[in-house]
Amino acid sequence: MQLTNATSSTIGEVYVSPTSSPTWGPIQNGAPIAPAAVWTLNGVPPDSYDGMAVVVGTVSRYYAYELNFPVTAGATYATTVYSSAFTGSLRVVNGATSSVTALYVAAPGAPGWGGNQLSASIPLSGTFVLSDIDPGAWDVMCVHDDTTTNTAHAVAIASLSNTTVNCP
Repeated sequence: MQLTNATSSTIGEVYVSPTSSPTWGPIQNGAPIAPAAVWTLNGVPPDSYDGMAVVVGTVSRYYAYELNFPVTAGATYATTVYSSAFTGSLRVVNGATSSVTALYVAAPGAPGWGGNQLSASIPLSGTFVLSDIDPGAWDVMCVHDDTTTNTAHAVAIASLSNTTVNCP
């Protein structure tokens, strides 16, 4: 398997596991992969695989995925990772007078909000970073301890970026 880093960032981690595996397993690269570098993983037995490249940013981790790719005997599977392939992050700032107890993120026009993204409340003046969000427009709703809600519509999440939303 051969990976070309066509991004503007250094890839810090690469994971490769059989598609049938429920876990990613260990990091496969022994050193970071610089922009424009080519990295090779040898000794991969024939099978169907999933891959994940990770850029470790100052605020968040960003992920790019290659799913269900074939590795065949005697051949090299080549892939290129581009900056646009990575996920983005959402930084939520609580600027209100009560804690944020629930955070919902949904695609505009979705029939519902889905599950609460918080495992603990965001305290007054606190922040929370939600990572691994596909690039695009997202609606964000904050629910406060005092039952008030704030909604931001069509928040633009970009690859390899951290977008801030304030919950006033």
